This record gives sequence, C-alpha cells and structure tokens, in this order.
Amino acid sequence: MKTIWTYKINPDDLVTIIKLPKGYKILGLMTDQRYPFLSILVDTDKKHEIRKRFYSYKTGEPILVVDMKVLNFIGSYYWNLSEHHLFEDKHGSKVTKK
Repeated sequence: MKTIWTYKINPDDLVTIIKLPKGYKILGLMTDQRYPFLSILVDTDKKHEIRKRFYSYKTGEPILVVDMKVLNFIGSYYWNLSEHHLFEDKHGSKVTKK
C-alpha cells in the first residue's frame, strides 16, 4: 500500500539516518514551530529497507564532501533564526531486510 509518512530532521545533527522502503519518493520539506520534516511517499508492502543519510548544513558552513555529485539537494528551511539546506546522500545507502 502506498502512503505518505513524515520524518523529523534534527538541524542540530549534521546527519539524519532514515530507514525507508525501496522505491520511496521525497515529496517535500516543511517546518513547524519545532522541527523540519520530510514528507515521503512510501510503499509499505516493500520487503527491504534502505538506510538513507540526509545532511543539514547552515548557510556559510563548509560542506565537507569531495564530490558534490553524491548529494541531491532537497530544499532549504529556516530554523532557530538560521537558514539550513538539506541534502540526500545518493550513495552510501545500505539495503537491509525488514
């Protein structure tokens, strides 16, 4: 069954790891008064999970990645009076069984 789940991103952490079913689709990035969230379309019938890494950088922070091609820009958000930018690591995912 396909459904939309939301996942909290903690801007104080550089990396957020989320377990997602294969075939997921990121729909958007939003914030409430406490945290940013990712809305993701998932298929709950999928038997394998993928551990995906998401990186949150503040404006002006160095991005310590040798090759920017491994990062997929998701969106920007304001949190705690700072602008942040969220990236998905296109590589570095690990497939695990449920």
